[in-house]
Order: sequence, then structure tokens, then C-alpha cells
Amino acid sequence: MQVKLHIIRRNGIKMTSREAGCLPPLVGDLEMRDRWVSETRSLPSLQLSAVNVTNGTGLLAILYEPRLTGITSSWMRFNGFEVLRLGDEKQLVVQEWRCYVMGAVVRCSNVAALAPGQ
Repeated sequence: MQVKLHIIRRNGIKMTSREAGCLPPLVGDLEMRDRWVSETRSLPSLQLSAVNVTNGTGLLAILYEPRLTGITSSWMRFNGFEVLRLGDEKQLVVQEWRCYVMGAVVRCSNVAALAPGQ
């Protein structure tokens, strides 16, 4: 599904609403996948990929071990972990995503067809 993804944390630290609101959303296709993190272990993950990129180079963001923590008719909120690279080291830090589903509202261009006689 296509979403506009708003990142809620930076380097594991929750941003203020003002800071988060200043960042443009990432737009792409959201999928749930298992990702290999070592030769013997995989983790469930949500991944956001650029729209219409099928060669594997369009990966925009990954959220490991996602949990759905909120949902409405137009958005979903997830928390999980992301990889933070600090020089040669990698760390897992807490991350939260709010994903607005694009096209979630069904629109009808001919309303008169729904209400005969009007």
C-alpha cells in the first residue's frame, strides 16, 4: 500500500511535534517482510520503498519488529527499531512511524448516481 510516512524519533529520541512537523514525509510502498540480520536469524520488518522501483535500489526506511500501536481510517502508527550507524558501529534504537494511507478515502465523481432523482 502507498503511504506518507512521518518519522517520530531522531536517533531514538522523540522529536517535538513542531520538529517532526518540519520534516517532509517519505512517500512510498509499505510492505511487511522478514529481513535477514545474520546468517541464522531473520526479523519481521516493515519496509518503505520508493514507488515503482522494482530493482531493489528504492529502499527508503526499515522498521524492525514493528508493532501496530494506533489506527484510524486514514493512518496507522507503528513502533519498533531502526539501525543507527555511528561510524563503523551499528546500534538498534527505538523508532516510531505514523503512516497516512494514500487513497484511503473512496471518492465518487458522480454523486448523482448514488442518489436517484436528485
